[in-house]
Amino acid sequence: HDVIVGFSCKSRICCSSCSGRTMASTAAHLTDFVLPRVGWRQWTLSFPFEMCGLLAYRAEVLKAVVQRAVGRILTSRKAQCEPAEGEKIECGAVAAVQRFNQALGLNVHLHILLPDGVWRVSDDKVEFQRLPAPTSVDLAEICHDLSLSVQRYLVTNKLLRGEDDKSPPPDPQLRCMELALSAGERVAADKVGKKTKDDD
Repeated sequence: HDVIVGFSCKSRICCSSCSGRTMASTAAHLTDFVLPRVGWRQWTLSFPFEMCGLLAYRAEVLKAVVQRAVGRILTSRKAQCEPAEGEKIECGAVAAVQRFNQALGLNVHLHILLPDGVWRVSDDKVEFQRLPAPTSVDLAEICHDLSLSVQRYLVTNKLLRGEDDKSPPPDPQLRCMELALSAGERVAADKVGKKTKDDD
């Protein structure tokens, strides 16, 4: 028998047809109207599994992390060029947030598109200067600095607990997400900290 599935649905579920069309349209727009004709490199940034719930459900946290990630990479690339007198070094990036893996499991990570160089900007001209590919040392330094920056942000905003702090976070919904992500359990907000039938 035949089964008809309405993929072009405009619904709020994950639709392969709609997602594919959106992806192709966005790529065409970037290629035709946004990105200069220079070499580009994709950077992929993943996060510890324990952060997935926080990044997925707290938009302000995700925004702060994306800003820090892109900013740190741009700083590293621009630092490789010494501007001449009256000249500025400029660079840019396009960042896309992907919220799931190939099995549709929660896995928030970033795809960041950066040029393989920087622009030297002066009063009378704009010139692109190609840079060498980042080395493993460059990547390690970026990851280290970004890790410290994100940790400071989380601690400052009381979103990260110390190793000796075993108390649940003040928001019960965050605690529910922690339990669900770490143990695969279904937990209601009013049942946090209480035993369920599955625990017996």
